[in-house]
Amino acid sequence: MQRLLGLTFDLLERFWPHLVVIAMVGLPFLVCLWRVYRRGRYNPDADEAAAASLKHTASHSLKRLGSNHFSVLDEVYIPRHEDTGLTRLDHVVLSRHGIFVIQVQQESGIITGNANGPHWHCGKGAAAQSLSNPIIRNDFHVKSLAQFLELPIGLFFSVIFFEKPVTVSRNLPKHVLTKGLGRYIISHKTKLISPELLADVSAQLKAQQEKQSIDNARQEHKAGRARRRRDTQESIKAPTPSSPWAISK
Repeated sequence: MQRLLGLTFDLLERFWPHLVVIAMVGLPFLVCLWRVYRRGRYNPDADEAAAASLKHTASHSLKRLGSNHFSVLDEVYIPRHEDTGLTRLDHVVLSRHGIFVIQVQQESGIITGNANGPHWHCGKGAAAQSLSNPIIRNDFHVKSLAQFLELPIGLFFSVIFFEKPVTVSRNLPKHVLTKGLGRYIISHKTKLISPELLADVSAQLKAQQEKQSIDNARQEHKAGRARRRRDTQESIKAPTPSSPWAISK
């Protein structure tokens, strides 16, 4: 060990001027390489865009509501009001000022449509894609929830929220939102629900969530949607009585 230390000190004594030069030249070079590497991996613009996108989600906005006045339930499955199966509510916000049923949309771009039309369109010209009117869809959710809770429809508020950047038609109702989800909810000031009723509603919905696992609820909901889609396609293909083929059959 002593011989090794002695040899080391001897080498340092003989070559220390060279080592100093190497350190002075090599260290800045290594620092430059590290900065280039970090610049390639770190994109501040991308990080800022990701942070802004996260802040625009419904979940992020709802988490900022005061827990003393609002209770938020995510991905709630309840029985459909007109037939068997389950319907999915993206978010439900419970408050003394009403029960808010929030439908989240993931489309981006230009959205055109009207409140009563069965379909809206996303995009322009031949590239435009059709989507079911989310107002009508969420009205169905509201009716299902009101029936499930056995409460008047006037205690519920439908909210449509686009999470991605969109431009929507000016003639759409105020509850179709592209921003300000939390502000819209807290803008409702009239107290409609007593604390006792609110606690009962919360207990019913939490019991419904605990009734079956989330995976089973998702599978049942998915199977129901597939069945209804299949029934719709079959009804479209079915011949009408006025069809010559139908008469001969």
